[in-house]
Amino acid sequence: MTSGSELFSEEQFYDDLTLNLIKSLDWIPGVHNIKLDKRQPCEKTSILAWEQRQCCQLPLDLKNFYLSVDGFELTYDFRYAGELLTVGRLCINSLMDLRRIYGYSIIEQSGELLPSLKDLDIVNTVEGKPSFGPNSKIFELDYNEGVSMVCLVYNDSSHAQEIWFLDRSLNWFKLASNFSQYFRMMLYHHGLPEWQFLHVGIGLSPWAEQLMIAIAPHLVSPEPAKKVVSRSSEPQIDPNIFKVRHKLSKKNKDKKKYLK
Repeated sequence: MTSGSELFSEEQFYDDLTLNLIKSLDWIPGVHNIKLDKRQPCEKTSILAWEQRQCCQLPLDLKNFYLSVDGFELTYDFRYAGELLTVGRLCINSLMDLRRIYGYSIIEQSGELLPSLKDLDIVNTVEGKPSFGPNSKIFELDYNEGVSMVCLVYNDSSHAQEIWFLDRSLNWFKLASNFSQYFRMMLYHHGLPEWQFLHVGIGLSPWAEQLMIAIAPHLVSPEPAKKVVSRSSEPQIDPNIFKVRHKLSKKNKDKKKYLK
């Protein structure tokens, strides 16, 4: 049986990881069915195997994330025009689903033929796009079906490990300089539909804008959200919370071994 202190520690971990977003959502009228998928940490051996298979190292912040929790998913519903709709979605793929998507062949997904990333490279006209050279590596961090893809990009030219956004027009946009910054941006925007569009110069659909006004009006204030979220005064994710989860996980494993 899990002790009260361990339950509190796990609850505290998720409160710190989400910057108390769940408690904030509870106070918003119309928000219902907040669901958080609590996952176990990845084994170090699993991370090492992934790095060896992909011939690259995970960024330190993302590695610490996976050592504390194997992916992340938080969803919630909102009553809109008399209907209860799932509108909030905050997701980071599990380590197993952190798949490399760079390739030269046509991809078939859900019965739909999609262009390869080489095709996207040819048609993409955005300055500063990732370079799909022989040493580039692009991994799927999150996929919002039919809308966008968020990727961890190892850029061939700079070897940076950045977070990029592939929109439905098949154009690339840099979202964040590192995983921690992206995760904080996702929390700040409550995982609302099309929130990334605020950072890449794409206009929101009327439906998405109405949701933001209803749930998080600060996101559509006159001051650009991109400037607000990048301020050093904004709440930061404390890296020490990952160390706490590591200790808790090890403690639980040792306890199970003893009970056997």
